[in-house]
Amino acid sequence: MSLTTAFSQNILSKRTLWLAGQDVEMPGGNMSRQVSSILICKQDSILWKNEQGALKAKFTIKKAIGSWTNISEDGQMIYQVENGSLKGTITVSSTSVHRAIRLLIIDQNGPVISELFINKMPVVQ
Repeated sequence: MSLTTAFSQNILSKRTLWLAGQDVEMPGGNMSRQVSSILICKQDSILWKNEQGALKAKFTIKKAIGSWTNISEDGQMIYQVENGSLKGTITVSSTSVHRAIRLLIIDQNGPVISELFINKMPVVQ
């Protein structure tokens, strides 16, 4: 499987790897400098891994909302996801000044929000 920088790639038809250099958990705004990655497997699943490549969470995509046909341009996709009893949304957004992935996951204790700040253009596989 080859890796290329994601210019003119459709996020719905390619596997897209996003690399983050900072995570923020809310409420409280606790920021960590841990590196993590999000691999979006077309419209099937989303894998969240830590810096060592260990899986933090795997989500099944139930619905993709939006159309982002060229991820080198500004855009946004929202994924409705599940992982067992966990449900929520994962939003990928990019502008000329800000790229981030926001995870809003509902568990038995209520919502958990994390925001990953993307430090590189995504890679497609």
